[in-house]
Amino acid sequence: MKIEISKGEYKILLHVLEMADWILTSHKSKDEKRHKPYRKFEQKIFSLADVMGYGSLIEYSKDFHEYMPTRKYEDTCSAMEFIEEFENEFFWDELIDRLGERDAIREVGTEGFKALNVECQHIVDKNMCHDIVDNVL
Repeated sequence: MKIEISKGEYKILLHVLEMADWILTSHKSKDEKRHKPYRKFEQKIFSLADVMGYGSLIEYSKDFHEYMPTRKYEDTCSAMEFIEEFENEFFWDELIDRLGERDAIREVGTEGFKALNVECQHIVDKNMCHDIVDNVL
């Protein structure tokens, strides 16, 4: 199968790969075996940078024997804006969920909370959370 993409679409693909790489590796201290197919695909796409006119953004490192984003790429890539938005929203959503669950467990006890089905747990979490927010505001 062949897929034809424009120069602009290739740059978008680089940004999408950056976002995917962030999800795979941002909280890991080393590459995992299960990351290998994704890394291989990333290298395949990176290897086309020069042909697509983006040799200044991706270059081959003889030291690491792989293609890597350049400083110019890192300085101009808009992917981090999306990542930061996601992380900010995720943080607050997760905080709300955890505080809601904590307060629900305080209210009905651990066993009572576990006895609820998942949908009810979610509703209880959200209601507890809204009570917290209402009390703060």
